[in-house]
Amino acid sequence: MTGLPQGWASVAVRDVIEDYDTIDPQRMPDQRFAYVDIGAIDNSVQEITDPKEFLGKDAPSRARRVIRTGDVLFSTVRTYLKNVAQVPPELDGQLTSTGICVLRANAATDPNYLFRWACSTDFINEISQAQDGTMYPAVRDEDVLAGPIPLPPLPEQRRIVRKLDTLSARSATSRTHLTAIEKLVERYRTGVLEAAFWAAWEAGCDTTIGGSLEHAETGLVRSKAEQTPDDGYPYIRMNHYDLAGRWNDRDLTYVAATPSEFDRYQLRADDLLFNTRNSAELVGKVAIWPAGKEGYLFNNNLLRMRFSPDVVPAFAFWQMSSPPFRRYIEGFISATTSVAAIYQRSLMVAPFWVPDTDEQREMVRRIETAFAKIDRLAAEAAKALKLLGHLDQRILAKAFAGDLV
Repeated sequence: MTGLPQGWASVAVRDVIEDYDTIDPQRMPDQRFAYVDIGAIDNSVQEITDPKEFLGKDAPSRARRVIRTGDVLFSTVRTYLKNVAQVPPELDGQLTSTGICVLRANAATDPNYLFRWACSTDFINEISQAQDGTMYPAVRDEDVLAGPIPLPPLPEQRRIVRKLDTLSARSATSRTHLTAIEKLVERYRTGVLEAAFWAAWEAGCDTTIGGSLEHAETGLVRSKAEQTPDDGYPYIRMNHYDLAGRWNDRDLTYVAATPSEFDRYQLRADDLLFNTRNSAELVGKVAIWPAGKEGYLFNNNLLRMRFSPDVVPAFAFWQMSSPPFRRYIEGFISATTSVAAIYQRSLMVAPFWVPDTDEQREMVRRIETAFAKIDRLAAEAAKALKLLGHLDQRILAKAFAGDLV
């Protein structure tokens, strides 16, 4: 670590900390403890958010280290995940895991300065180089204590912390606003579809889904999918699309099929798939099969629907995704403790609105134009969130180079 300002020193972390206590909580069987393990740390905000509680007699073997207000807790497992947090007053005297290195600042070090340094990319990268193991990569406490820290005089440490606190507050406010955009996007999408279909549903739809179809059929039953891409067909299940109708090929499996089965269950462009069995939140989700993807078969928990020529497939998709339609089908969902189902006979009598095709195409155009705008906004917000994280690290880098105050 070179180029430090005059009066600063580059020292090892062990030089700026003091010892902590360890106990065996099982020797205090009836005493209640709060326990901070790795899972209790939220690495998106570097805070302890979910400590566990237990009686001493039930304490896990790794619950040994006593923590105090201001201690910096640094997870020694998968250090690149940055599970780092500072102990708040309400957890003073409680316990943490032997898988967490406890850094307790000595008299020459401001605890908040030490915490900021432990969260910095420079320190995380330095310590991560010492990780050993592939399935369970970890470092030793000694590796953390041997890590470097740029140390200015104590008054300057405190000035740096005050400046970082001010900038962090602004950053946190920006992050809160940007994160809220995701919820606003979903509300906007719901509002667009509500406005598009509410009036027609309130007035009474002119037909049913069954009356608008040329074909409806559940998919191919296969309990095992052991084929490879060389000797089987890709097999679409309910997990291959989400509530917004977006497709993915994650965990795609392949199945054998006879020529007649392949001909019967092959998906074609503009086929609409309806999920008949799933969790209560996901049952009834719909998606349109895209053009250009050939040779795919579909699972028996999916209902394939091919509409008559007077129904635009995209219009059918948006109507079946709309709040009025969703509210209607909730009335005939059959549910157990773990699975909800919508039976085909109930779906076929569901009301359906079919205006002339020109009106359908215009509604699709307006819906998709509105969604494209909001999707661009969401993408910009996600990009800004990512840049905000980079900005936070740039600020820390300037602070520990002596360029911030």
